[in-house]
Amino acid sequence: MIEGLLIQERLDAVRAALREVRRREAYRVLMVGLMVVACGLIGFGGLKSLFGYSILASQLFITLGLGLCVGLVERWVNRVRCGSVEVAREIEAAMPELDARLLTAVAVLEKKRKLDEVMDFLERRVVVEALNAGSLEVWLEGVIGNRLKVLGRWNAVLGCLVFGLFVWAGVMGEDEGKEKLGSEEVVVERAADGVVVLGFEVKPGSVEVERDSRLVVEAKVSPVVPREARLVWTDAAGVALGSAGMPVGVDGVTFGGMIGRVDREMRYRVEAEGQRSAEYAVTTFVYPKLERLDVVVV
Repeated sequence: MIEGLLIQERLDAVRAALREVRRREAYRVLMVGLMVVACGLIGFGGLKSLFGYSILASQLFITLGLGLCVGLVERWVNRVRCGSVEVAREIEAAMPELDARLLTAVAVLEKKRKLDEVMDFLERRVVVEALNAGSLEVWLEGVIGNRLKVLGRWNAVLGCLVFGLFVWAGVMGEDEGKEKLGSEEVVVERAADGVVVLGFEVKPGSVEVERDSRLVVEAKVSPVVPREARLVWTDAAGVALGSAGMPVGVDGVTFGGMIGRVDREMRYRVEAEGQRSAEYAVTTFVYPKLERLDVVVV
């Protein structure tokens, strides 16, 4: 019956509009959440300061994350059930003057389609009345109104804000005039001869270790990464005990070195580009040795 096909076409058009509204509402919620995440990253000093990523790695991380979020939203929108009955209820709720005629017509069409039967006179009359109750434009206006336009404008504004915030979070932290690294305050300044004054963040700093064990040292140098760094250790009186090169790690900014055996109290420092960090104390301890053990077996 032609009237049934016309009603189904109208329902399909309203369904597509409703799905688009849900999609834009989901993107609005997503972008508000992404704004919160971006503001949090900026508060922690950006992706580079928080995770040690370079600008390129940060932008790749952001792109992959946004792509994953978009994929999840699309999957959710496509999985939301929106059958003919649900669409008819939306239209009836927005247009009370239909007086449940559309719901009745949809129920009749569904029943006849399943049983493969022809509608009788009264059923055909209900379908025709539902079809003549309003045009597709009237149904769309009643159900959707101007929500698509409003959501589109909001999403455009929020999208620009999210993009700007994540770009800021991805590039910030490259050159800071002054920043905190660990327990040392690093100030970017130049000496009288134009050489950049380096700041060192050394871990673990002053530490206590078991005697005859080894000590692993990590160092970050800012504001520029030197070509090489060196770990130097001395005894408590300042007499040199040894030194070792510190190769840079996979992140390109962290240097690592090791003192193979700590057999006495000592001090160590990191040197790079003719400059050195503060000296850190290493104290040792020895676990108690078991001399005797008495056991009573019952």
